Amino acid sequence: MRALLKSPSVFFKTLKLESLGTRTLFLGAACLWFGLFCEAAVQILLVSFAKTSKPLLELVPLPQLEIIRKEALLSLSFSPVIAFFGIYLFASALHVVIKGFNFSDSKNLRYETTLYLCALCQVPMLFAFIPIIGPLLSSVWVFVLLTKALKEIYGLSYIAAFACILPPALFLKLSWNSALQLLALSV
Repeated sequence: MRALLKSPSVFFKTLKLESLGTRTLFLGAACLWFGLFCEAAVQILLVSFAKTSKPLLELVPLPQLEIIRKEALLSLSFSPVIAFFGIYLFASALHVVIKGFNFSDSKNLRYETTLYLCALCQVPMLFAFIPIIGPLLSSVWVFVLLTKALKEIYGLSYIAAFACILPPALFLKLSWNSALQLLALSV
């Protein structure tokens, strides 16, 4: 893990794809779960703080804070499921984009490889425990790692890798947040 975080380009150049397996998926799901858990916990703490601060209550009304708290609690509750299935959904969408737009003609272009790369790149989510900036910093780091992975493993340019990652990431994040908001409003 240290090599992945310290020098990702070298890590992905020397990565033996045959050595990846179920442990890689569980590591990625665990890191993503931890990141989602920390993000939701920070939201809950911030809402608790905002409820006791008169200047913040003037900016954000109490009913809105309650909806944010419910959404964070739902996210916290479902974070293990989201993490496990989220990697599969994102890897599937990413693989469809790469294949669909013929961005790569690499011999390594297999769904399993894309899945393992998505799982490996979740390691920076371990830094999501840093209050307020941790989840954002971790997410950007995951994005950069995945861009480097696609460049090294599939031979994509940075722009093509960025173009492949962004639509599935935005779609899944926005869909999940919309679903959480609807649930929070109905609870």
